[in-house]
Amino acid sequence: MGDRMWWDAVVVEENDAFATLWLPLTQIAVRARRKTMGEKVYPGERLKVRLGKVDPLRNEIRVMAVTES
Repeated sequence: MGDRMWWDAVVVEENDAFATLWLPLTQIAVRARRKTMGEKVYPGERLKVRLGKVDPLRNEIRVMAVTES
C-alpha cells in the first residue's frame, strides 16, 4: 500500500534544490526535489506526500508526489 498512501508531512527546511520534510507519524525525515512541489514552500507548512521506492542500502526514500493538506 506504500505508493498509494498519502502521509502527513511538515516542511522543516527549504533551499533552491530541495526541501526537507518531517513525517511525524513515522518520525522520518525525507528530502524532496523542489520541482516536485511546484511553488514556494515555507518551514512549518503542512503537506501530504506519497512515498515511492525505499532503498535501505543507500538510506534513501523517494518522494513521488506532494500536495497541500
